[in-house]
Amino acid sequence: MPPALASLFDRLDSRLHEPARSRAALALLLLLLCSTLFFYRLGERDLWAPDEPRYAQVAREMLDRSDWLVPHLNDEIYTQKPMMFFWLAGLASLPFGDVTPLAVRLPSALAATATVLTLFFWGSRHLGLGRAWVAAAVLATAAQFTWVARFGQMDLVFAAFVFFALVGGFETLQGRQSRFFPVLFYGAMAAGILTKGPVAILLCWCGPLVWALARRQWKVLGRLRPLSGMLAVAALVAAWYVPAVLSTRGEYGGWEILWKQTYSRAVHGYSHPKGFGYYLYDFPAIFLPWTLWIPAAWLLRHRATRSRARAFLGLAAAEQYLMGFFYAAFFLFSITTEKRGNYLLPLFPAAAVYVSGAWDGWNRAYAKRGLELYSRTVYLLLGLIFLLLAASAPLSAILAPAEYRPPLRPAALLAPFLILPGIAFFAVQKRRLWRTGWVLMFLAAALLVPFRVHVVDPTVNTHKSARFLCEPLAAERARGAELIAYPQVPPQFLYYSNGPIRVLRSPESVEEYMRTRPRVLCILEARHAERLSGILGGGAREILRRKVGHRTMVVLSNYEPETEPGKGSDPDEDQVQI
Repeated sequence: MPPALASLFDRLDSRLHEPARSRAALALLLLLLCSTLFFYRLGERDLWAPDEPRYAQVAREMLDRSDWLVPHLNDEIYTQKPMMFFWLAGLASLPFGDVTPLAVRLPSALAATATVLTLFFWGSRHLGLGRAWVAAAVLATAAQFTWVARFGQMDLVFAAFVFFALVGGFETLQGRQSRFFPVLFYGAMAAGILTKGPVAILLCWCGPLVWALARRQWKVLGRLRPLSGMLAVAALVAAWYVPAVLSTRGEYGGWEILWKQTYSRAVHGYSHPKGFGYYLYDFPAIFLPWTLWIPAAWLLRHRATRSRARAFLGLAAAEQYLMGFFYAAFFLFSITTEKRGNYLLPLFPAAAVYVSGAWDGWNRAYAKRGLELYSRTVYLLLGLIFLLLAASAPLSAILAPAEYRPPLRPAALLAPFLILPGIAFFAVQKRRLWRTGWVLMFLAAALLVPFRVHVVDPTVNTHKSARFLCEPLAAERARGAELIAYPQVPPQFLYYSNGPIRVLRSPESVEEYMRTRPRVLCILEARHAERLSGILGGGAREILRRKVGHRTMVVLSNYEPETEPGKGSDPDEDQVQI
């Protein structure tokens, strides 16, 4: 390593061992990190199934119908979710005049930023300024947190409300003389219910209940005034829920949300049933790269206290409160049948605080007793990963099959920037500058965002987006053609073809519709097109075929379209005229 670079790393590591001083400067650094991770070209790619186009279409129909009370999808009542996310997406869309990809993703990105900043400001009071900043940065750069923050999904919005409620509950239990924190606890709980349903009650109460149980101080829960608080939550939710149910005469709400989307999904599974131990290997994967430091954080605590309880829970009261919530919520999610990685996002702030304990607990005495080898192994592994990424990006742009080939110019331009952190990780492990290595991990995570935006997303977008198939259909609709679907219509086709779309359930109804109307386009999966071919005969012909995600979609027409098939927005599209 050049002497100048070695000296720079040594000075940086020395500064990182000094106490943090300026909270405003650290907050600005976090804002800069969040703006890079969550907002850089946020609206660049198209909406990807399954959730993004569905939620965007629900928000669009909410605006088109001026109905902010009951969600609709394809002109039918959408019974699967409450309204909070659609309200937020609708409000974000007002400046744009339509529900754009940027607008539908803004709630997630803003919720992620708010969660990171709340963890920092709240943690600086209970954990210390330096550790609070590290915990917030760990949270921002955890793999699943960063990934979901750039998607139009409601999971991170829900996770933010749960964390706000946990903060309000802890401050109230600690005896803070302020009405703000009980209001925050119950207000965030109500917002969580309006986002994903009654599961918010369980999660928000996990923290206070486990805290009281662990300390055997049940009377402390009286500070939260549970009866009046829950009545206030019920009143807030009922202010929307009761009018929504009455306006639809019970078609929305009731059985669908309270039973199917809550109890039945948890007990029987709905679309992602998994076994009890699923999260034991899923959480370490989605919390990368910081999963690598969980063993070190545990070992440092254990060596400092010789207590297994404190090794698992931490030392500070706020950390013990969050970790009690973590273990209780992790168990609750594990015993449910329906499992997805996104469901664990409310647990990420607690995990970030736990990992940040290694920042305060590390010293050379402990490092010499085994952790030095562990940390050097971690940094070597990270250095190799970045060097492999730097080599694979331009090579895949040249050697990969055409349909999976990333753009060559961005891949070639970003490769040197991926080499730099790889070399830096090797230098850090050689000089044993572990805190500098953490800063490099934050910077490397920020650097991966341009790589994702300019290399990964354009490659995946070609296969995931329905826009390339639907743009010619939307153009024909504008000229007066009718668009139908058989036997169902995936939400991404609703959004990009400017839905709603009439759905016909039987081959006979499709045949009659296309025979009796002059200009009809029918969108369906290829496997259904083969079944319809014998019924439709010469009354319709296939004009477009394209694979969208895992589906191969076909468009049938009973007339000669003015839009020339195969002339979409994507030069690499595989549409075929027959």
